[in-house]
Amino acid sequence: MLRLLPALILALQIVPALTEPALADAGAHGRLDRALGVPDELHFELTHRTRFEPQRNPLHADGPAATEGALFLRTTALLSADWRWLGLTFEGIDARAPVADPAVALSPSMVNPTDVLQANARLEAKGLMGPGSALWVHAGRLTLDLGGRRLLARNRFRNTINAFTGVDAGLEHPALGILRLVTLAPVRRLPREPEALQANDGEPDETSWGVLLAGLHFTRPDLPGALRLDASLLALHERDSADRPTTRDRRHVTASLRLFRAPAPGRLDAEVQAVGQFGRSRATSAAEDTLDLAHRAGFVHLAAGFTLPHVTRPRLALMYDLASGDADPNDGINGRFDTLFGARRFELGPTGTFGLLARSNLESVAVRVSGRPLPSLSGDLTWRPAWLAQAKDAWTSTGLRDPSGRAGRFIGHQLDSRVRWQLVPRTVRLEGGAAWFWFGAFPQRVGPERAVLAQYGYLQLAVRI
Repeated sequence: MLRLLPALILALQIVPALTEPALADAGAHGRLDRALGVPDELHFELTHRTRFEPQRNPLHADGPAATEGALFLRTTALLSADWRWLGLTFEGIDARAPVADPAVALSPSMVNPTDVLQANARLEAKGLMGPGSALWVHAGRLTLDLGGRRLLARNRFRNTINAFTGVDAGLEHPALGILRLVTLAPVRRLPREPEALQANDGEPDETSWGVLLAGLHFTRPDLPGALRLDASLLALHERDSADRPTTRDRRHVTASLRLFRAPAPGRLDAEVQAVGQFGRSRATSAAEDTLDLAHRAGFVHLAAGFTLPHVTRPRLALMYDLASGDADPNDGINGRFDTLFGARRFELGPTGTFGLLARSNLESVAVRVSGRPLPSLSGDLTWRPAWLAQAKDAWTSTGLRDPSGRAGRFIGHQLDSRVRWQLVPRTVRLEGGAAWFWFGAFPQRVGPERAVLAQYGYLQLAVRI
């Protein structure tokens, strides 16, 4: 698999040279709709991303250490129409792995060939409650971000993207803030069988009507001190259904409060988020597991940073994360935090075929250094030691678990780096990254292999026209 890397690098050198002259005729923003001369009410956009991911010694709960790699492709086509009060959106996606080593465990988070990502209508009225106010309703199949993207997000790094069928309604007022009401059923990505995923077989996605997420989200973006407030209350109701015959029957409420100050040169930035979960759930989705547990879980994120007043914007940030785990598997309480439909790449390192850290049964601290040495070049480096929040619960992203708790809590150290180069502003971007994970006492004692270090890298080219 590693023999593909020189060919990919050559392709990354050739594609921008072929693309840039054509984009120059499309306008300052490289928009395909401008090149095609479509009416102002219409917008057409194509994106494509090619990514190669090699890694060594990946930690699997049921397999040996190995060297493996995969080539991932993701293409989206967006067509939208916007009139004064009505908008229509259609977006298709094709996400596949044309080449993958047999050891790579492909999943619907990596492969989703030729399907509908969005198909929705938007009604919007402006000025009904005074200047600057707006009222809107989005309905159909859609994607969306909520707050800090830790509970509900449109995926950016992952090869496939979360989609939902439902309604996203909102009210915005300059003196009051933004209030959103969401009622969503997740779209189940297909296929799911290993043979179909390896063959990149197309199969229409379907809405999981047995899962319903509903709630309120409030944002006040203009508090004193350049602070932003996000507060949300989300209720999840899950039951076994024809498309998902075995689930964890989650029926819980997630309450979140987030205070955020964005990074800016010459000042401190900060973020505090506290989340609590209450309700009922089951420990597993196994058919024989019919025991409802009291669900009591929580999550805390703390961060502070400072950006120097320099053209390169060097920034140093400190972070702390605590996502609760299950303290005792026999106490009738499920204490493992459920991150719902959140994203994690921006905080916990690469996902894709790696993704060793997840926002569940995790305690960690981190130091991040980032900057922009050139207007078209940016990068960051993050060091993160991590522990299990509860020694008797699982390291959820690997499945490793010691019910006795004697293996300890220390997972290991992760070093994550990323570099982005805008070859053509807002149109062609080259990105690469690497991550190293030094296993701590817990995986060395519990894991099926005794590897000391897992290594991961990726190189990708993204084009947007």
